[in-house]
Parts: sequence; C-alpha cells; structure tokens
Amino acid sequence: MNDLERGFIKLPEFQRDFVWPPDQSATFLDSIFREMPIGTFTVWKTTDRLQSVKNLGNFTIPDTPPGESVQYVLDGQQRLATLFAVCRGEPITRRGKKTPTDYSEFYVDLDADPNDNDQNIVLTEKPPTHKSIKILDLIDPNPQASLIQKEYPDQKHQNQITHYREVLQTYNFSIIEIHDARMAKAVEIFIRINTGGTKLVLFEIMIAITYDKNFNLRKKYDDLNAITEQIGFKVPPQSVLQLISLILSVDCKSKTILSLNKNDIINLWDAVSNAIKLAIGFLQTDFKVVGTSILPTAAFFVTFGYFFYKHGKPQPSDKQCDLLKKYFWKSALSERYSGASETAMANDVKQLIDEIVKGNSPQYGPEFNFKFTEQDIISWPFSLGSTITKSIMCLLTSKGPLRFDNNSPLNLQNNFLVIALSRNYHHFFPQAYLKKTGHGSQSNLVMNITLVDDFLNKRVIRDKAPSVYMAKWNTGGSDENKKLAQTMTTHFIDDLDGFGVWKDDYVKFIQERGKLIYSELQKLVA
Repeated sequence: MNDLERGFIKLPEFQRDFVWPPDQSATFLDSIFREMPIGTFTVWKTTDRLQSVKNLGNFTIPDTPPGESVQYVLDGQQRLATLFAVCRGEPITRRGKKTPTDYSEFYVDLDADPNDNDQNIVLTEKPPTHKSIKILDLIDPNPQASLIQKEYPDQKHQNQITHYREVLQTYNFSIIEIHDARMAKAVEIFIRINTGGTKLVLFEIMIAITYDKNFNLRKKYDDLNAITEQIGFKVPPQSVLQLISLILSVDCKSKTILSLNKNDIINLWDAVSNAIKLAIGFLQTDFKVVGTSILPTAAFFVTFGYFFYKHGKPQPSDKQCDLLKKYFWKSALSERYSGASETAMANDVKQLIDEIVKGNSPQYGPEFNFKFTEQDIISWPFSLGSTITKSIMCLLTSKGPLRFDNNSPLNLQNNFLVIALSRNYHHFFPQAYLKKTGHGSQSNLVMNITLVDDFLNKRVIRDKAPSVYMAKWNTGGSDENKKLAQTMTTHFIDDLDGFGVWKDDYVKFIQERGKLIYSELQKLVA
C-alpha cells in the first residue's frame, strides 16, 4: 500500500477499470480473514514509463520518482484496488455506476464463526445487525486499547479483533515480479493470464507504449474521429494501428504492432491521420459511400489510407482512380477481408496497392473472384452484418438515387443507414403488405430494398401495395412525377410494368431487379 501511495506501483492504462461490485470485494476480503489463498499478484518491474491510471477513487497516484523502477500490475488490479480502498477508506466509483462505493463502511462480523463457510465474515450493509468492527479500524496501526475494551466489552469479541488483526499483519500475499522484460513479453504475459477475463484491447496497450508528455495516442485518435464522424465515418482504432504498422514494417499483425518503435509512431501520426482523411474523402466522393454504415469492410480505411500515404498527393490520377475502383469492388464482392484480414492486407498493399501507386494494373489472384451466382444475389437476405449486403448498398448509393415523388436527390445520411430498421431503408414491397399475401418469410431480401427518405417511408408508403403508393406519382396521379421512369432507374428498377410493380407481382420484381443488379456487379469485377 505504501509503494502504491508513493508511485512505485502503477496500474497500466490498458488495464480495465475497477468493476468489482461490493459483494465480490467482500468475498475477496472474507477469503483473507479465513486465511485462504487469494491468487497471485503479478507485476512487471521496469524503468520504462507507460501511461498509467492516475486516480484510484479520490486518491491521485503520484509519478514514480525519476530513475526509480516502477512495478506495473499485470494481474491483480481488482484485488489490489479493493485492498487499497479498504485500507484508506477510499470511495471508488465503478465503471458504469454514478454512485461510489464507500469502502470505509466494510465491516468484520465478530459474531461470525470463521469455520462456518455459510456465515459471512465481511459485511457491507450499514449499520450491521451483528456486533462488528470497521475494517478501517481493524487495521489501525495505533489502536487505543481502552476504546476497544469500552466498545467491545465481551472478551470473545476482543479475542476476535486480536485474531483478525494478526491475520492481516501476517497474511502471506503471493507476488511474482517480472524483471527487465520487454514490453511485448510483458503484454503477452498479461494476455495469457487474463484469457478468461475481459479481452485486452491492442489500442489500450499502444496508448501505454506510446506515452509521452507531448503525445497522447487516445487524444490524437479522438481528434481524428471528431473530424471524420462529422461526415459519417468512424475509424476503428485497430485500423489506424494497422495502417501505421504497414507503413513502418509492411505487416500489421498484433505482434508486429507491439514491437513498433514509439518515436516512429509519434513522428508518423500526422501523415497517417491526413492519409486516412484523404481516403475517406475519396470513398465518399468517388464511390458515394455515405459512411461507415455501408462501407463493406474497415480494411478499406487501411488499404486506401496506405495508397494516399504512398501516393503523397491529395488526388489520384484518372488511371489510378479506375484501378482503385476495380480494387474496391473486387475486394468487397469477393469478401476478401472476411477472414485473416491482417495477412490479406499485408499481401495486398505489397502486390496491389504499391502497383496502383506506380500507375500499373495489378494482377488479381483467384481469391478475388466473385463467387456468387445470380440466384445467390436474387435471394440474398438483407443484413448489414454482411459484406455483400453493404456492397450492394454502395452500388445503390453510387447510382445517385432520386426521390420517388419529385425526382430530386435523396438526402442519404450515415446515421439513417446504421441499422436495418433505419429511415433510409425501404422495402419496396412493404413487409406488412407481404405478410398478407403469403410472402412474409421472403420479404427481407436485399433485392426488395430501395433507398428513400424518412417522410416517404413512414407517412406515405407505410404498408401499402406498390401499385397503390406508386400510382400517386405515376402519370395522371394526384402528385404526378413526370420523370418517374427516370427516377426508378436510379434504384435499379428499369421498367415498372416489366418488373411487375403495377400487378404487385413480388416474385417477378425480385427476379428482374436481381438480374439487373447481378449484371451490374459482374461488370464491376470483370
């Protein structure tokens, strides 16, 4: 406890927040008072400086004195925080809670039988119903015997106090110290120890590794996303790290990222941040990708970011633009990055993107083949967890879809496209209508999805048959759209009559639209 208060023991930034509820902390303390094993504390002793947790409750953990080694806790944070809070009577607010837990109100039940495992020694209710003593008073190094005797006149209770105080003073805490290990090894130890707990996030580790008084990776990342999210793009932290690693080492596996030089990362940040912004601008302008919601894969932040970093210019040439479009569609429609994406990205930046940077047409292997049949696409279910679904949504937005009612451009927004029930997604044959006609189980197909605005979707179309709500804008309709035929081609519906719309023929509509979209997809990857 003294070492922690003096800054010689630290909780790394990549450790999870304090999450133990009071009853779990009480069970842990109960084990100590029963002289049971509580597991081992594992600490990494090093002269390296990482970004670490600054506060534990209301207590500010001081910086380690210059030149001194520091012990970073790799295993045992929850136990250590509990001990510290109880020893100091420190209130700590757990993650996700607004009210702090007051650890000064933890008690030892002096009437409990230590040999009876069904009785709790440590109590958290206040005031306790049994004769008890605060743990904070129990560990007081200078207790006044007279006060103890006055408060606890029963000799049995006095004996229990003496016993529990001795247990705390003599308990053997097991500690493993790892000396002079490199960061990668220390992190690997942490991962192996914590395989059953909360998954360690690589980004959190890199925040600690790159810690510098003039550089905070978390703040830099947040600043980047504050800009990109304004136009609908949330860049995953993993993608940023992968891009940095590919630039520095032409590999982006976690092991490689952990071994990167801190100063190299810091010096590269501004260029990487700019490359990502250029990549997003290109995806938005040239592919009409409105945001992360329909981006087929986060790998495109990495590979397109890599292109713009290597290209060194804000705009690709016309030829490079065509080559990048080919790469986009072949990668998306082959589901290239659905598996071991780190290996795939590393191979592709070397074999494809580097060639495109030079203005050369790269050679694509069979792994980029579009393997789906026309019938696969016709019957593809609408799910935004699918790369193919997102790819087809990109195809729909690239067409520049127009409003059904007045042929004006649709206002497509990322936050209206995030989930399958979002405002811009419209089942051309409404699901409620299809349930009445016996097609309810096949209603949620990609081929039944068109893009509209919120007003049309919720107030005009609703559960009406297509022949009913489309008649409103047809020739002679109450709100005639004189360019309706042109409007519908921007939704891959070339002929309302030939697509079965006026006869409410759902099967024909799905088949005809599926053929048209499948043909377009084949052209994109040919």
